[in-house]
Amino acid sequence: EPLAARSFGFVARRMLEHLTIFSGNYFWIGVPLGLLGLYLFVQRELAFGGYLAGVFVIQMGYFTVFGADDYYTMVVLSYAIFSFWIVYGVVWLISEYPKLQVPAITVLAVIPLMQVFQQLPDRINATRASMAQRFIDQSSSVLPENALVISGWQEFTVLEYAQEIQGRR
Repeated sequence: EPLAARSFGFVARRMLEHLTIFSGNYFWIGVPLGLLGLYLFVQRELAFGGYLAGVFVIQMGYFTVFGADDYYTMVVLSYAIFSFWIVYGVVWLISEYPKLQVPAITVLAVIPLMQVFQQLPDRINATRASMAQRFIDQSSSVLPENALVISGWQEFTVLEYAQEIQGRR
């Protein structure tokens, strides 16, 4: 139930989770740069800047009240928009303060690298996780050979992998 009425506590917890995840992914330094870029871009391009800000707010708001457990992965568009604002803010800083060119470009290069290194251990562990394989094995032992399976996308993806890649039915 994506837009079902939620309690204030639920929305407040989700907003705090979004803020923590979002800010942490930008290592807090990207947040002021992104807000600066947003401000400057809206000043320069009111219609398009307002549109992007609206898309950002609507998408983040929608997935703040969304009931899915993986809502935090659904805001990729918002991350892309915010990344654009970060770059816009940094470009403005460089143009106004040329001495900041090297540190600003360094920040733009370091943030993605830090994101990769921050997430690398979890991603490596996820590739070693056997939860999906256990699901495949258990499903295969219970389901008849030519069973028609109707499932959610998470289960479907795992079962499709078993069928297409592992050759299991």
